[in-house]
Amino acid sequence: MKRLSLKEIEKITGGKLFAKDDTLKVSNFSKDSRNIKKNDIYVGIKGSNFNGNLFYKDAIDKGAALAIVDNDNVDTSYGNILIVNNSMEAIKKLALYERDNFKGKVIAVTGSVGKTSTRTIIAKLLSEKYSVLSTKLNYNNEIGLPFTILEHTDEEIMVLEMGMNHLGEIERLSNIAKPDIAVITNVGTAHIGILGSRENILKAKMEITSGMNKDGVLILNGDNDLLSTVKSKIKISFCNTKKDEGFYIKSLNRIENNIKITLYNEENYLLENVTDATIMNYLLAINVAKILDLSYEQIKNGLKKVQIDDRMKVIKTSKFVIIDDTYNASLEAVKSAINYLENYKGKRKVAILGDILEVGDFGENIHREISTVTKNIDLVLTTGDNAIYIGGKHFKNIDELIENMYSYLKEGDVILVKASHGMHFSKIVEELKNK
Repeated sequence: MKRLSLKEIEKITGGKLFAKDDTLKVSNFSKDSRNIKKNDIYVGIKGSNFNGNLFYKDAIDKGAALAIVDNDNVDTSYGNILIVNNSMEAIKKLALYERDNFKGKVIAVTGSVGKTSTRTIIAKLLSEKYSVLSTKLNYNNEIGLPFTILEHTDEEIMVLEMGMNHLGEIERLSNIAKPDIAVITNVGTAHIGILGSRENILKAKMEITSGMNKDGVLILNGDNDLLSTVKSKIKISFCNTKKDEGFYIKSLNRIENNIKITLYNEENYLLENVTDATIMNYLLAINVAKILDLSYEQIKNGLKKVQIDDRMKVIKTSKFVIIDDTYNASLEAVKSAINYLENYKGKRKVAILGDILEVGDFGENIHREISTVTKNIDLVLTTGDNAIYIGGKHFKNIDELIENMYSYLKEGDVILVKASHGMHFSKIVEELKNK
């Protein structure tokens, strides 16, 4: 964010400033008092299990030039303090101010599956031509997105990821980000336990258009049964891998674990270590790149540099090939990972699978559906309340699985490890790596 005076911040947020010098200019925001640097602005965020307002003195002691809090019970003589009605609303106002003064392009990405991967690919491709600010870590919610926008300095492009659990969340994010280009990767079953149906999930994802410029472009996965039916006042560009319409793949050829695609315009690109499902993520990203005038060579060079951490990470040890896909899970992502395992060159194929979380009453049906795509897998090991419906050898907990899995595994196995992040399957990966 450009440097603002304390007085300007007071005006934008509508708060009450206590400072000896309100002309002091600041720019860097942080919500973690442990990581405060000199002249940062500390923001006290109040959550269900945490109250950042209590640490304003720690932040000031570490050099914070301003502490923004929504608690009247503070010592206003301790340093520069801005009291607001709600710290999160104050940050949103500041982020909106920054967005309204930003002259570059904003790309917003959401979807049930693949939003982080797609956002990562888009940012990497666009970096071949532009300076890019992109969402980091899991900063894709109503706290993270405003803080990401406030990190802006002189970048020409912002690539922002938008996540949600409930209806209305993406609408609020879109009204802050005001995307020029919006991408929806997929409408699947993630959060179906909360939203109740895939139709409601589609409705929630389409909220991304709420803050869009009328001249913007909405890029959609045309392979998806629900997204393919979408109509909007915003211009739509459908990406397709299964039919020759819109922005489509004309042909593809597998080269071991890589795929060479030929687009409708005869451009060829090599995608490395991809599943069938992640082909779409790349196609969506290439579409964004073409809209923003990247050349064929720039896109090719960008694709070579793509590295998606914690997703489909292939680890080769002296005994096993481990496919670490423990970052998170949904029905669609598990199916895609199993397809990748099937096509991976190797001896025996093993899937170690756990629960997909946040599926509510749909848990049994979703996990039974996974069982229909594991028929070509040599060995399936599972743990979790719902994973029992996948079939294979089931264990009562992760510790029992780790203790007993070596009696089922063989040297040379290619092993997929996949479950929702809350199942802590990274423990299994670490155990296999160290064996």
